[in-house]
Amino acid sequence: FVAERRYGFRIEVQSNPRVTHQRNLWTLDFDGEPAYPFLGFVVWTFTETRLLPAVVAGSPSEAGELLPVMLQFQAHNTVPAPGGVLVLDAPEPFSFRDLGGGECDAELTSDAAHPRVLWDPDEVNCTVEGGRLVLELASTRAIQGSITHSLSVHVLFPQ
Repeated sequence: FVAERRYGFRIEVQSNPRVTHQRNLWTLDFDGEPAYPFLGFVVWTFTETRLLPAVVAGSPSEAGELLPVMLQFQAHNTVPAPGGVLVLDAPEPFSFRDLGGGECDAELTSDAAHPRVLWDPDEVNCTVEGGRLVLELASTRAIQGSITHSLSVHVLFPQ
């Protein structure tokens, strides 16, 4: 390498973290001389995520009882429509309500405007298999990046 000359290079990352770390600084070391730490990249994922119970009156009284929950999130990038997909995985032993044939109901809203924008049921396709819920955007309305959205679903209380 020649001093004062810029070089480009490519780094292959084996895997990204699930979230961008608070201290997102990288360093480069050449021949025992470290560079100053520099800012890394934002992982293209979801931020500001919160899972909220819709009811906080108490715990379910019996196994199989439905629990309404709301996931709030911001996508780093816009999820395109039609065809964009959100996948929500619940931890074992929770599962999502199956309305029959793998269909589910989910309510998707956006805080982009006031009052909140609600996707009509025919604008999303909701399918479920146990602890995995897949929501496909069927209309031309995308999930905009950097805007808070909410996804309301029903989870079955574990047996």
